[in-house]
Amino acid sequence: MKYLCINSSSSDCVIALFGNDQEISHISWNAHRTLADEIFIKIEQLLNTASLSYDDIDGLVIYSGPGSFTGLRISHTVFNTLAYSLHIPIVGSDSHEWIQQGIKRLQKNENDKIAVPVYGGLANISKPKK
Repeated sequence: MKYLCINSSSSDCVIALFGNDQEISHISWNAHRTLADEIFIKIEQLLNTASLSYDDIDGLVIYSGPGSFTGLRISHTVFNTLAYSLHIPIVGSDSHEWIQQGIKRLQKNENDKIAVPVYGGLANISKPKK
């Protein structure tokens, strides 16, 4: 079983590919304000490195938070969309061992259907200047 995992809770984003419990490959970059522009490029690079396609992915694991409001929102939108369109399960975790916990949940056939971010507090939204 192949699992795609993501943590975008900080400016450094990590996407990892696992075969059962073993990491196949991962990619990490400072996504800061470019996450939305680069997330699909990085996923494609990761899959190409392992000679895999989206159809080879059996489940998705996402770090739910807490963390960056925008980073979590973007990764959750992308992974929820992938889960829906590929008809594969998705699980979220907010624990320190989020990948291992998520893979165990997928191996037990669990599916959140929609992963929900855990922001850890209210969003810091700038007030309008006018």
